[in-house]
Amino acid sequence: MAANDQSPLALPVKIVDPTTSSYQATVTQAGALLVSAAAGGGFGTGAIDNIVGPTGPGTAASSAGVVAGIYNNSVLAPTSGQMVALQLNGVAALKVAIISSSGTELNYSNPVAVTTGFVSTAALTKAAISSATMLGATILVPSSSGQTTRVHRIYFTVGTGTQVSFLNGSTALTGQMLLNAGGGIFMDLSSEPWFITGTNQSFGISTTSTSAVNGRVEYLTSA
Repeated sequence: MAANDQSPLALPVKIVDPTTSSYQATVTQAGALLVSAAAGGGFGTGAIDNIVGPTGPGTAASSAGVVAGIYNNSVLAPTSGQMVALQLNGVAALKVAIISSSGTELNYSNPVAVTTGFVSTAALTKAAISSATMLGATILVPSSSGQTTRVHRIYFTVGTGTQVSFLNGSTALTGQMLLNAGGGIFMDLSSEPWFITGTNQSFGISTTSTSAVNGRVEYLTSA
């Protein structure tokens, strides 16, 4: 639009605010929207810049629209119909809530890392299973206050024939499984945990006969 363009589209557009006074908006030669008071009032003058930014990787724009969040060290609990800002942790990462299929909130936690390809650090906690004379109930992962244990991989062999079951605290998670001498169990890595204990419960194994049991359990603990 030329600076001396006198067509109707070039004329200032009046914006009416019935509670105070009238204002007008004009477009500068640079393409910015300029808003100023037309007849008194305290609105003042300001420019609304174009919001620009690349759609892919590229040089950062001087101005752009962003989704904002707010740091909060506790959980906000809005009521139905209320609005709340995205919640961030102390390093400005988004907090997320894990919801069950029925809509029940299971956990409000710091972000869950999602990786692809080869990772340089392990996410699962690993504990050796090593006993020359295992008999009866043996704790593999101790209980943790306010936490559950989620077993994503477990494998071991037995030296002599025995029956084996897995335990949530003192409660059996499985029936007794018969293993011959030299046999074993291998439950490979699964995104869906093989076993989940109750809160404040240990994860363990039980054998009916004295046997050497050796292997490893890999797990996560979470609320």
